[in-house]
Amino acid sequence: MSDILWTWFTNVEAIFSFLAMVFSGFSGWRLWRQNRQLRELARKTPSLDGLRERIEFYEKAPVSETPVALAVSLVSATHSIKGDVEAYLKASGKKMKVMELNMDGIKGRDGIEKFINRLRAMRRELETMMASEVHLFLQGPVMAGVLIGAVFDNWRPVILYQKSPAGVSPRLYDYWCPLVK
Repeated sequence: MSDILWTWFTNVEAIFSFLAMVFSGFSGWRLWRQNRQLRELARKTPSLDGLRERIEFYEKAPVSETPVALAVSLVSATHSIKGDVEAYLKASGKKMKVMELNMDGIKGRDGIEKFINRLRAMRRELETMMASEVHLFLQGPVMAGVLIGAVFDNWRPVILYQKSPAGVSPRLYDYWCPLVK
């Protein structure tokens, strides 16, 4: 009886070993094929053509009917940049509503979560306003700009502005470029 039981276990073990070997071989082959396809795609990634035309297109003026300026201040020293943004828009002859998001810095992971949630809420508000493009004015860490780009990615045209260096430009802000991939 004992010999029959051990023989049966040995046969079952051999079957499971064979199935595991087939599954592992198939998985390895699929991974190899996927990696090869990813390498080929990376070689074929197209360059960003027409960036200069896009930059010049958005530089002239708001190109849609309901543009909105978004003033984001994440610095505790100057709590709001809304006044500067409004002054720039008035001097530039650009008429649009200005929304602002102010935070006393982004402190730790809780601050990052709070910032992202406020951005998402602002995006929903912009959607309800039927905003057709967003003109982004940011004062704060560069990484906050990366987070903003992630939240507003492939949604509406996002036009980026940077604060003019003192004494270099008579304007408060300089147009930078549209947010593109």
